[in-house]
Amino acid sequence: MARTTVKVKYSSFDGLQNKISALLSSKGYKNINENNEDVWKNGMGFLTAMKYIKIEFAENNTLVISGWCRAMAGGEMDLNGVVGALPKKQVMNVIKELQAIVK
Repeated sequence: MARTTVKVKYSSFDGLQNKISALLSSKGYKNINENNEDVWKNGMGFLTAMKYIKIEFAENNTLVISGWCRAMAGGEMDLNGVVGALPKKQVMNVIKELQAIVK
């Protein structure tokens, strides 16, 4: 799996899931189950790559945010490189916003 992963420490779990859900929903992401994973997905892949974000709560008050893009007929792409640069940048910007609300 080619994914970009960011780990962020949080101080309080109270209301954090609601903040994350509200932000992702406002950006057009929908919470779905795909390949037995609970992920947030944006787009259908016809005009642009499908964008994904996965949120995981780990030990020691750590939030693990994974982001990737996928073309309609392709596999996962991490958020580095120039292929699919615009959707990759969009996912990275959402990850930065998530980091800001968590801290």
